[in-house]
Formats: sequence, C-alpha cells, structure tokens
Amino acid sequence: MCVFQHPVVIPIIEFLSVVIAAILAVRTLRAMKKQRETTYAPQLITSSVRFRLIKHEHMIVGTSSDITKIPDNTKVKDIKGYKIELYNIGLGTATDVKVQIDFPYEKAIDIIRSFYKNSNVDFNEKLEWSNSDHGDRILVTDNVTYHDWPSQKICDFLMPISQKNSCGHIHLPSHIEYLMFRHFVAQLETDNNSIDPQRSFPLIKLIVSYKDISNKTHKRVIKLKSEHGGGWNGCMWCGLEAVDDTWNKQDYF
Repeated sequence: MCVFQHPVVIPIIEFLSVVIAAILAVRTLRAMKKQRETTYAPQLITSSVRFRLIKHEHMIVGTSSDITKIPDNTKVKDIKGYKIELYNIGLGTATDVKVQIDFPYEKAIDIIRSFYKNSNVDFNEKLEWSNSDHGDRILVTDNVTYHDWPSQKICDFLMPISQKNSCGHIHLPSHIEYLMFRHFVAQLETDNNSIDPQRSFPLIKLIVSYKDISNKTHKRVIKLKSEHGGGWNGCMWCGLEAVDDTWNKQDYF
C-alpha cells in the first residue's frame, strides 16, 4: 500500500491542503485590500501662489496680487486676502484635513540681523521670538505682537479634483508674512542685491495630515520656498512654490 493511501495519512493531507488554501486566500484578500487602498488613496498637493505684502498702519498685511495700495482707515478684516490652495489629485476623498506650519523663527530673525552686521545701517528695531504670559509663542516687534497659530483645520473632506473642481485653503500666519517683508527691507536698506544662499529666507514647512476611506491617517510634508522683490512705498510682491514635498516614511500611523 502506498503511504499516501494510508487511512491515517489521507486526513492529514486533506487538513494541510485546507490550511494552505486558507493562507493563500487570506494573503490574496490582504493584497486586494492594499491595492484598493493604494488606488483610491487621496494625494494632496499645493499650488504656487503670488501675492503682495503691504505696510498698512503698523502692520504688514498679505493681500491678493492685484492690490498695490490699501486705503487709509480700512479694517484688516475687510482687505482682500490670498490663500495657498490645496488640491486632491488622488482618486479617493480626503477627510479631516489639517495643516501644521513648522518654521524656524529664530533662524529667520538671525538672518535679518545678519544683513546689518557689516553695513553702515544700524538695526535698532525690536524683533524677538518668545513666550507670552499665557505660554503661547509670539513675535514681538516695535508696534505689533503677533501670536502663533501653528495648526489649522482646513476642511472636513476634500474630494478628488477629477470629481469636483474644489480645493482647500491654507492661510500663512501674519508673523511669517512680517518676517518675509522685513527680510526684503533688510536687503534694500543694506544694498544686498545678491543674497548668499545661507541668508535666503528659510523654507516654510507645511505638515499636512488627513484620513482616507479606511480611516487611516496620512501625513505629508510640503516645503515652500519664497521669492520676493519689486518693493516700493511699503509694498512688495511675493511668491511661494513647493520645492520639496515628500511622503512621511511612515505614511500610515
């Protein structure tokens, strides 16, 4: 009698066949699920943006690119602003979209001060990044104190742009706008037409988090490079463009 025809061996072979088939089925289902999640995963990107920074009373105000002057006695809330647009180019809807802004404030201040070290222009302006009495971070200038708000809730859901032509909007904090403006003024006051890369305005890092249809959280880091110039009468144009956007190494967490 063949060993495979033995009455004891046959049930064992049948049992092993069932186990192997079950393992293959589970692996197939997992692969199909992973492929589905990858296919319908949302992908969020930012578009480049042009805007103006205008000195209005004691503040620096970010406005749309078609505005060159703000009338006197205009309230800041009534000024037409600009937004960094956030698009979903994936196939799945993104939910609970949030953005955290990471920016090296101390480094930006040091760069601004560095323009004046070897120049004939004195820097007597108050420019400090510190803690307030309430524990939050603030940028203190001669006339205005800017409070930090590093996290923003963008929207509850953002559909793919292929299905609906819509986008989320990111607002740049006013204290970063002030430092951008002051960085440009420092160049003008010290006649630095060509800038050492070490003294360029630091990159602005956007940490975008959102969930997919499986309720898994994604995190994406987008770095924005600024450019500015064309300043006159307290007005300058600016641009922001993504120079390096990468998926977090642990995209799901």
